[in-house]
Amino acid sequence: MEEGQEYTAPLWLGEFGQNTDDNYWNYTIRWLEENPRVGFAYWAWNGYQLLPTDDESYGIMEADMVTIRDVWKLDDLQSV
Repeated sequence: MEEGQEYTAPLWLGEFGQNTDDNYWNYTIRWLEENPRVGFAYWAWNGYQLLPTDDESYGIMEADMVTIRDVWKLDDLQSV
């Protein structure tokens, strides 16, 4: 894949795992490390769903929006 060439298009990967034992997470982080020109976004920052009482296990932050839920996850994302 090369920018500006035919058939080059953006790719949006919706989810790629959520824990250190998850192969999808580990493979994706490794692939992003090996391909630094690839941009990405991580959903979700917030630690709650619709209501502050609904837990969002994928969130970077706890529901209090002060405490980091999983430091390893933030470290991995910051590495790429």
